[in-house]
Amino acid sequence: MDGTVWRLPGPDRLVAQVTGEVQRGRHVAVVLPAQRAAEPSFVEGLLSAIVHTLRACGEEPRRPRPFEPGLSPLRWLAQCLVFGDELPAVVGDLLDHEDASARTAVLDCTGLDAPPPAAMADLLTRLTLASRPAPRPPARAWSSSAPATCSRCWARRPPTSPSRPSGGGAA
Repeated sequence: MDGTVWRLPGPDRLVAQVTGEVQRGRHVAVVLPAQRAAEPSFVEGLLSAIVHTLRACGEEPRRPRPFEPGLSPLRWLAQCLVFGDELPAVVGDLLDHEDASARTAVLDCTGLDAPPPAAMADLLTRLTLASRPAPRPPARAWSSSAPATCSRCWARRPPTSPSRPSGGGAA
């Protein structure tokens, strides 16, 4: 399958929706019908179109090497985003790591050696719960003609502290 299909109105809209959500700082998962997910050329075309569109917005998306059975999905993602031997072991540390912060990873979770779907769903849930979109700077009237820029993805949620009753002493 040639990559031009992703420039057609329907497929192009999917690519635009995915990249738009990433630009808003959201985690995105595209679940393909099993028949389409089994077509390597279809999956590669979609991933390439998403990466190309993100690069056109100034992003530098990273694509990891294929998943290795025996790795956890978190370790696979960490290997994609973090350079060096000290890989984060928990989601919060990955989100806080300077190599991973504000980075985009495009993962292919299809094929025979794909991570287990339940493990990927768990990772995506933990990423979502531990992160939030980075705040956007206030708009300025004079910059309305500036080209659109991509906002960045993750900032770790601040820790919550138990509420303490206000007031001084015992009744």
